[in-house]
Amino acid sequence: MKLNISNTNNNKNRTLEIHILLKIFLLFWSLIIVVISLINILAPVEYHEGWAVQVALVSVSWLFFYFIITYFFYGSIYQFASIYIITLVFFHLGITIPDAFGTLPNVSWSTGQLAPWLERAGWYTTLSLGLMGTGYSLFMKRKKIPSGPFSIEKNDKYLSVAFIYGVGLLTAAFIFFGFAIFSYGNLLEYSRVDFFRGKTDTRGLGVFLMVFPSAIILLFIGARKTIEKIIAYPLVFFGVIILIISGYRTFVFFPMMVAAVLWVKTGRKIPNIIAIAAILFVLVAIPIIGNLRSAGNYASIDKKLIEESSKGTSLMQSFGTMGQTAGVLAQVFRLVPEYDSYQYGHSYFLALRNSIPNIGFTPSKSQRIEAIKNLHIDPNSIEKTIPSDWITYRLARDKYLRGEGLGFSAIGEPYLNFGIFGVFLYFLILGMLLGKFDSTNMNNSANALIFAGALYWPFVQTVRNDFVNFVKPLVFITLILFAWRLARGIFMVFYRKRDHDLSP
Repeated sequence: MKLNISNTNNNKNRTLEIHILLKIFLLFWSLIIVVISLINILAPVEYHEGWAVQVALVSVSWLFFYFIITYFFYGSIYQFASIYIITLVFFHLGITIPDAFGTLPNVSWSTGQLAPWLERAGWYTTLSLGLMGTGYSLFMKRKKIPSGPFSIEKNDKYLSVAFIYGVGLLTAAFIFFGFAIFSYGNLLEYSRVDFFRGKTDTRGLGVFLMVFPSAIILLFIGARKTIEKIIAYPLVFFGVIILIISGYRTFVFFPMMVAAVLWVKTGRKIPNIIAIAAILFVLVAIPIIGNLRSAGNYASIDKKLIEESSKGTSLMQSFGTMGQTAGVLAQVFRLVPEYDSYQYGHSYFLALRNSIPNIGFTPSKSQRIEAIKNLHIDPNSIEKTIPSDWITYRLARDKYLRGEGLGFSAIGEPYLNFGIFGVFLYFLILGMLLGKFDSTNMNNSANALIFAGALYWPFVQTVRNDFVNFVKPLVFITLILFAWRLARGIFMVFYRKRDHDLSP
């Protein structure tokens, strides 16, 4: 018996030593990536032949060690940090890496006029990865998540809570969808672009798109009883199909990744064949959805149009579509601070201000239109808009006037506010928070489970947009969850009182 205990302790100590070594290696390698990136960032902005290959090798090597280390550390590749890292790389290096390896023919990405600034965008991306890895390694904590029927049954309490709050969000989503129909009438008579042009009150549809994906994540993850699965699974399936056909691909793909990680972190498994099929589906669907967006109103979408939209599409198109965020980031470096000044936190203030719900009978005035009107009074009024509006005005004024946009960048916003110091602080802290979050056992925390299911996917959206795209859903969804909790509490008090009054 003593021998067995001794062997067990030795095995535990050996495992602990391995985990410590893994953390140290990730920290060490991430710091090397930070130094390499800084050396190139601090160099003069000029064209360097072969820069794309250098950026690709540095980023791919960091990704290789990150995924190997996290797999052996946690015993799974399904981590919240991995979702953010994958999307950050796809949107900021989705063209650079394929171009470096010659898989994107006839592309002048690494040699064109913007190439010096694209190079800077590439090195800032590797810097961000290195900083995230540094912070992440400091807060990694090994917590093996048990799998199998027993662990799931033990977690039924928290899964039930997730399902109940999913019902609350779904109820709110249907209410706001009804408001959208009231505002627009027949939604099929519109195209996706029409909803961005402010033709009518867009609040109902906007809040629906914030809330509905969170609702189906919680319903999908929380469904345990047969009746819950009968409700949740078809709803998830048809919800995904409708959002994809409608052209809202980020409102599908980001929630899908979060749902997959939560599924595994609550003790369940995803067969490799399903994971691979899902990845291929996403890569194939991205260019098809892009074609459908410009096909006219929703009523015109049919089987023939979908088949035509899929012709000539390829996996490389997906990388080309997503990787264009690097072009936006490159323009940020070109414009700031040479032409436009740093914002010193103003964009984050705008994110907080714009998150305040407008519960009046009329929609708020368009900030884009107000900024243009104020140009003769304040020449810097465009700089005071949210980052995505600012960059759209600078690069594509016709889209700005139509209410459309170019998106933005998770690396670009901290740089726009505080320069390289902002990028340092943002991604180092983000790495720490995600290290802590990935080390949280979802089987023991209903709050963490609900936050991950309802609010993490809007945060991942900020990879290719500005911070308001997280803060606004954060406020709305949190208010809805509190309102649902309050309503359920009042109902339960009334229900118990009624049962007490009826008792003999």
